Amino acid sequence: VILKRIEQFMKDAPLRHDFLMHHQERKKIPSRLGNDVLDAYFSEIRETSLCNDNEIDHDLNIVYTPLHGVGRDYFLRALKERGFNTVHVVEEQGEPDGHFPTLSFPNPEEENTLDLAHQKAKKLGCAWVFANDPDADRLQLSCLDDKNEFRKLTGNEMGAILGYFVIEKALKKGLKPLVASSI
Repeated sequence: VILKRIEQFMKDAPLRHDFLMHHQERKKIPSRLGNDVLDAYFSEIRETSLCNDNEIDHDLNIVYTPLHGVGRDYFLRALKERGFNTVHVVEEQGEPDGHFPTLSFPNPEEENTLDLAHQKAKKLGCAWVFANDPDADRLQLSCLDDKNEFRKLTGNEMGAILGYFVIEKALKKGLKPLVASSI
């Protein structure tokens, strides 16, 4: 059902060129999304959730870093609206800064990029660290392993875990899931 809705939205969306030409003709090229768009986006997140509130551990203790990027406010809002109240932001990396002063390279997959977040998590007793890359189109997750060390999950590992979860939820709802993979 969700994939059909996404597919329909994609079909109904204007082509980028048409959208820009329409707004250029009016001399009103949008430079920032309005609150109505953001509110609709977060409403869609709530409506399409695969979990009921009673299935979520709202007391989960989380450390988050946007790595000097733009994802912080959106990530925090999404968590808050789902009832997560114990989220600690790495202050040194919380504000957007294109110079990335605390990083040698602002990619959460790179070695040592999440050191500050892991240190903060250990200090606060958090088992989960989330990080967006600076433009917030990717999410990195770290968790404590059996040696009490943080381990970053690879994209393939996160995909397998999320895929399994979505398939399991679909089956419980009586849906017939479809899984596609690319090489």
